[in-house]
Amino acid sequence: MKSLCKGKLLLARKSVSPTDRKLGHEWRDWDGIIDSRQEATTAPKFLFTALLGLVGLGALGCLVTIAYIVLLMVEEPAPLIAQAMVALLAVIGIAAMLMFLLLVCLVIGVLPSALSRRIAPKLASVAILLGKISHAAGISRDQIGNSFIQLSNELTKACTKAMPRKKILVLLPRCLEREIRKQALELLKAQGCESAIAHTGEAARDQVRRINPTAIVAVACERDLVSGLRDVASRIPILAIPTRRPEGPCKNNTIAIEELRDAIAFFNHR
Repeated sequence: MKSLCKGKLLLARKSVSPTDRKLGHEWRDWDGIIDSRQEATTAPKFLFTALLGLVGLGALGCLVTIAYIVLLMVEEPAPLIAQAMVALLAVIGIAAMLMFLLLVCLVIGVLPSALSRRIAPKLASVAILLGKISHAAGISRDQIGNSFIQLSNELTKACTKAMPRKKILVLLPRCLEREIRKQALELLKAQGCESAIAHTGEAARDQVRRINPTAIVAVACERDLVSGLRDVASRIPILAIPTRRPEGPCKNNTIAIEELRDAIAFFNHR
């Protein structure tokens, strides 16, 4: 029984040398362990919002606790300072509630489109931060990124208006498996889309500046996608498609071609 369990664990997690591939800058800390869950990183759509709310609530609770301790210390010798602290705590509490309400309104799609497009990219920076602190809860940064990407895609579909002039740029990663890349390029040629192979995040941003598209379909790992959404999504509508990594990051990644076709069809029909 022990040997059987050990065999299953080896199937789920195997180690390779990170030097057998050219790692992107987002993966320089990769330890060479391939987890079977990486083949298709999935996460509930509400994970990002729920975790953000919990972190915010925890931070607010710590602030209130510290302030209460300080308040007890200064209440008798300095009543005016104590009153000012109470007022400040009230303002912080109200601001926190308003921010969370704004986030909920953003998620359920009741905010004006222009406001949603301005707020959503700011949340990409929050997703990066949450990814760095989520390990304590057993949640990987890629799961946080996947959840945020689902939210971002829904917001893009809800906020994108009709486009009188269409120039769709499809950004593909250098690490796509050869046959998948061939199928993707054939699809893009048939659809008349601009395409570019992005070797780095900076190269992707250079292509965006050069081509100046009206819409972008970006294919990459969650880490690169979240970084790109942070930098570009406030100016250009983006649909993001996370890759699957059966051999680990930056080597022979795959996607479902149907996802790419659907994303292009969405923009073509706007």
